[in-house]
Amino acid sequence: MAKKISKIFIDTNVLIDVLTMRQPHYAASLALMDYALKQKITLCISADTFTTIAYLLKRHYGAKAFMQYLIQLKSTIKILPVTEKTIELAMGSQFEDFEDSVQNAAALQNNITTLISRDLKGFAKSSCTVISPEMFLSQIDKK
Repeated sequence: MAKKISKIFIDTNVLIDVLTMRQPHYAASLALMDYALKQKITLCISADTFTTIAYLLKRHYGAKAFMQYLIQLKSTIKILPVTEKTIELAMGSQFEDFEDSVQNAAALQNNITTLISRDLKGFAKSSCTVISPEMFLSQIDKK
């Protein structure tokens, strides 16, 4: 990571780790997001990730509490659109998992070159730099 990163795309699994305190991934995923926010790196997700997160948070925290989590999330993360063009790009890719393909297409459409995920195999065909939260943290520790 020689050049300064201004924005990173966060895969759904990393966000779920933080919002549900999912072990053993919570600490690294939270540290990644905390570092990015302190360094003024824009954290980005796709609109379909936001709806998936809403569904999971409602199941995890209940109907009354989940909206507070969504409000907080919305205030800290940039939500990228999923358009017809995004879907067309995803459909034309060689990804095995379509959801991963949509995430990748959303990142590429927004000129994001760093994608953070724990599913490195799922993004093997991405032209983005795809790293885990732990890998990201180890690279910044070397600076």
